[in-house]
Amino acid sequence: MVRNAVRALFLVAAVTAAAKTPERPVEKPAVTLDSLEAEGNFEVKLEGEKLETFFSKKKAVYFEWTYGVRQGADWNLRWNGYHSEAPLVVQTPKGRLELRPSQLRTYLAPSFERTWTQKDAQEAPEVIKEKLAEEASITAAEYCLEPGRTYFARPHVDSFMLPPRPGQDRPSRGRNTVLWISDKPFGEDGKPAQPLTPAFQGWSY
Repeated sequence: MVRNAVRALFLVAAVTAAAKTPERPVEKPAVTLDSLEAEGNFEVKLEGEKLETFFSKKKAVYFEWTYGVRQGADWNLRWNGYHSEAPLVVQTPKGRLELRPSQLRTYLAPSFERTWTQKDAQEAPEVIKEKLAEEASITAAEYCLEPGRTYFARPHVDSFMLPPRPGQDRPSRGRNTVLWISDKPFGEDGKPAQPLTPAFQGWSY
């Protein structure tokens, strides 16, 4: 009987100790761009520092603007004005992922677009006025990613050539995964429906 009582006390103590011991939280695997490759196309929302766009004064977590001489849909001459560099957080199907703008490729319609002529130069921002002294008209376009808005995303691997390594005479191939973000769904072929925004056109490594 004494032995049974001791055994009972031992079991009670063990159960009590187990109840007091906190369970270790299950660690989720870190979300990376490479870990999202198998997801294909997915929807995302964005968070980050609230920035104010240059022309339209919208709230954005990323924005860029460009300006130049335009003929129809084509730019005859264009200058990149600015693109923001603050990091932003992407809410993906696998969790939150912080990215730098250099890790994005944005495919967006302009959130602002306007053409100024020499007749209305006084209404134009200073940077536009300077170019209107040389050109008959100047067009500006602004692109942005808004916080809380749903966008469409998919990882993409940029491939590029690197100089030959020491002791080798041939260049090597580099690989960099970026996140495509678009304000329209991607096509069945996985290609974006919008053009790449100006800040990322001609991007080089």
